[in-house]
Amino acid sequence: MPFGLRNAAQTFQRFIDNLLRDMPFAQGYIDDLLIASPDLQSHEEHVRAVLTRLNEHGINIHQSKCVFGVQTLEFLGHTISPEGIKPIKKEVDTIKQYPIPSSLTQMRSFLGLINFYRRFIPGCAQLMQPLTDLLKGKPKEFKLSSDAVEAIKQLKDKLAQATTLIYPNSLSPLALMVDASDKAVGGTLNQLVKNAWKPIAFFSKRLAPAETRYSTFGRELLAIYLTIKHFRHMLEGREFIVFTDHKPLTNALKARADKYSPREVRHLDYISQFTSDIRHVKGQDNQAADALSRLEMNVVQQSTVNFETLRHEQEQDLELQNLLKTNNSSLNLKQFPSPIDGILIYCDTTKAMPRPFVPKNMRKLIYNNFHSLSHPGAKASTKLINARYIWPNLQKDVHKWVRECSACQQSKINRHTNSPIGVFSQPDARFAHVHIDLVGPLPRSNGFNYLFTCIDRFTRFPIAIPIADITAETVAKAFMQNWVTIFGTPITITTDRGAQFESELFNNLAKLLGSNRIRCTAYHPQANGMVERFHRQLKTALISHSNPNQWTEFLPLVMLGIRTSVKTDAQCSAAELVFGTTLRLPGEFINPNTNSQKLNLENYVDQLRDHMSKLKPINTREQSRAVYVPKDLSNCTHVWIRCDKIKSPLSPPFEGPFKVVSRKSKYFVIEKHGNIDTISIDRLKPAYLDHEPPYVLLDRITDKSITESKCKDDKSLQMTKTVRWAHPISQSRMLTVSAAG
Repeated sequence: MPFGLRNAAQTFQRFIDNLLRDMPFAQGYIDDLLIASPDLQSHEEHVRAVLTRLNEHGINIHQSKCVFGVQTLEFLGHTISPEGIKPIKKEVDTIKQYPIPSSLTQMRSFLGLINFYRRFIPGCAQLMQPLTDLLKGKPKEFKLSSDAVEAIKQLKDKLAQATTLIYPNSLSPLALMVDASDKAVGGTLNQLVKNAWKPIAFFSKRLAPAETRYSTFGRELLAIYLTIKHFRHMLEGREFIVFTDHKPLTNALKARADKYSPREVRHLDYISQFTSDIRHVKGQDNQAADALSRLEMNVVQQSTVNFETLRHEQEQDLELQNLLKTNNSSLNLKQFPSPIDGILIYCDTTKAMPRPFVPKNMRKLIYNNFHSLSHPGAKASTKLINARYIWPNLQKDVHKWVRECSACQQSKINRHTNSPIGVFSQPDARFAHVHIDLVGPLPRSNGFNYLFTCIDRFTRFPIAIPIADITAETVAKAFMQNWVTIFGTPITITTDRGAQFESELFNNLAKLLGSNRIRCTAYHPQANGMVERFHRQLKTALISHSNPNQWTEFLPLVMLGIRTSVKTDAQCSAAELVFGTTLRLPGEFINPNTNSQKLNLENYVDQLRDHMSKLKPINTREQSRAVYVPKDLSNCTHVWIRCDKIKSPLSPPFEGPFKVVSRKSKYFVIEKHGNIDTISIDRLKPAYLDHEPPYVLLDRITDKSITESKCKDDKSLQMTKTVRWAHPISQSRMLTVSAAG
């Protein structure tokens, strides 16, 4: 066929496809052929079969352009190896050295280079957004912003750390993991290999201006639609799973069409053409999606002990060599063949079962293999490992690693922190320090569902005002009308972190009154204990009445009883501290004030003022309770925070670790997700971090690597392993490429 025709490439490609159709070990792209085999013997057979087929059809190849019998080679701009596919290092280095674009033409060239390898870069569309924005609109002066320069740097770094993509296998299950943000959508096509989802390719697309205004459901549905459309050639005729963190999508295909817009109906109709199962996965558990639609795979795989690597490390371990030379150890070291391949390993024979001696570089790896099964405690982990392996100071090392295990620290509760009860500084005058809170929702009574409560710290005089709602406006109005206008402006106001008290309206009111507002720490009602104790007394009194649902009818009498009740520690009532006299109650036989001498009206005010000035508040009575504060809490750099909110089953009881900014006796200032927060010490426990550097074990015989590294996220430190990718079809070790022409 003569070259120069428009359809020459397509026609020749169809010819090559028909030529190799019954040879799954051979792939062809126009005049480039790739042959993959699991071993040398089968590779020779495959090469011979392909060459015979080419000869039968009169196709010649140039030997100088062929590469035979190698494990790694460059093919169509990519590096092909048994582990998978990745960009050519030489091309990546060229892109990394590409100068900062100084014109639109250079920017288009740079983006073209990046786009060639974009399937290796998770969230490429999100990263490229500051650069693609420069190409929009009418031609204008070319000027790079700081965001654009940073985007270029990130793209180069991401390409240098490109994920190795595995080969697709027609027999392995497939899954799409998708997500959407306000600016982009993305997805990753994964394949199940040895019970772990591994990436085949990434996809991302920046949203158009109109698409950014879609609802959350619309954007998440669009992410599924575009991802399926992008990988259609891989998904047609296959069953696959779609993982999304948007739960309403799981029932979208079963709902009636009139619930959705025409656009959403079209998207659902397209998705329904494929045999897919949409499943929900929590955002923090979705390994394929993050908040900005940068879909990154967090591949975790259980490592196994390679005895050939163990033998090689034993030969290099100086500690073992010294033990063999000096022979003054309690260990009886002898060589034993491994049960799998007969490799001689030094083992301790002091017990019935030989225990291999573990070199220093492999001890953490051995520990992780056993401890990660069920995360037992230090003693159990020591017994588990000591029965199978041995090395000096094994117990000390295991105890240290168990204490630093982030999963154990986050999931296990040994003993809660219980600090001594804090004491407020006593106010100098009545109504100087007031505690405020809300009660409800209560059964609706006369149009009211809530109670606004205040109590003075000096006199313990309370008020409880029925309110219809708990908006910031209602709460501020109730405080102003029922407390400030009667008792004056307080110096200090103590509240919890309710939305009403955190509102701008209430804080502006406090500033206008000249009051200092104290915020209680989250999930620690003890900090506002005086009003919380009043709530318990108030609720008990309301429940005791014959018809609690009509609580507004008898609330005034209940408040009268509470105010006139004598406090055992103060030996007087709150009303006496406020009014300077005992209030007369309904049904009282004798007026408690009839026997008091008559006072001159002119002198009464002076005597009352003098008497009130001598009053002092009673300190809070200390209660005996067990106090426990971890000793390392005073000097730790990071802490775990107990989750006191309502949690779903199997949720960890702690979150973190978070950095400590400063310490006080009753609370810590913590840097949490980029924000500064105040946390009660009773919710904290010290975090023990693993400061050991990552290490790499190289097996020089089999050319395998086992790498252990640490990965940090917003929630906790998680151990991840860099594992080898294997060809899912043929486990190929020998590769051949030929150029036919």
